[in-house]
Amino acid sequence: MATPWGNYSYQVMPFGIVNRPSTFARCIYMALEPFMGRFATSYIDDITIYSDVLDKQLEHIEAVLKRLVAVGLKVKPSKCLWLQDSIKLLGFVVDKDGNRIDTVKVDKIMDFPVPTNKTAVRAFVNLAGYYWRHVQAFSTWITSNLMNLGQAMRWKCLLVLPH
Repeated sequence: MATPWGNYSYQVMPFGIVNRPSTFARCIYMALEPFMGRFATSYIDDITIYSDVLDKQLEHIEAVLKRLVAVGLKVKPSKCLWLQDSIKLLGFVVDKDGNRIDTVKVDKIMDFPVPTNKTAVRAFVNLAGYYWRHVQAFSTWITSNLMNLGQAMRWKCLLVLPH
């Protein structure tokens, strides 16, 4: 920030910035840019480092940590998970076999109360719509089941398919 008394920069993210999450996400992305798509990904403040072999994994962790130090970012060890076989990320479980839907999220959809007004319909469509690509004929199912508000939905039609 430029002032009449000199240039200043924040040491931590200040309160009041409307675009704080996107600003921080861009900061993390720029810090990890050399590694993105090769062995690291990020989402806002979550960094995922992946490898096929333990030795490579340790090298990748070291490279990412050195890079974070070089750009002036810190890691809080108590919030870190190291050398995991699988992780839950954005509603999916990611492991060596690929991605699959987190069953906890599916349970929330299945336990959702029958919508009785437009607001509840919107809430349900937003909740279920996150997994639209895993539901066979999602748009057809959603329109046929939500046209009659207050009637029980035919959940048996909601089959979660492997992607």
